Amino acid sequence: MNNTDIQVKQMKPSDFLEVLSLWKKAGLDIYNHEMELSDMQITVKMNTTSCLILVKGKTIIGAVLGAFNGRRGWIYHLAIHPGFQQEGYGSLLLKTVEKELKNKGVYKVCLGVDYANLKVLPFYEKNGYSIVNDGLWLGKKI
Repeated sequence: MNNTDIQVKQMKPSDFLEVLSLWKKAGLDIYNHEMELSDMQITVKMNTTSCLILVKGKTIIGAVLGAFNGRRGWIYHLAIHPGFQQEGYGSLLLKTVEKELKNKGVYKVCLGVDYANLKVLPFYEKNGYSIVNDGLWLGKKI
């Protein structure tokens, strides 16, 4: 990893379309363009220091949404551009968002992995995450 031209920055509304494009290139399941943009806007507004982009030159090559709900930290949509994967950039971004969440008082971080994206499990395990077997993550579209 050549860090000389890599910067971690706080995500801004002007980054949203490029981040959404990055998520699609990285293979994240983006099911509704407008909803993702709206969710991103709300999450960034409420979590200014823990929603981050990774920039090489002027191009966003990584992004993550880190959120604190008052009890737990949550990591959403961590993605690195496919051309920059396997170079340590994902771990750099993950460690940075963890640090920002810890600064907010978070002591436990949670995240979800879609069944369609299980290939990322070794990455998270390498970074200290493990599958939690004491419950299920439930959801409902309303």
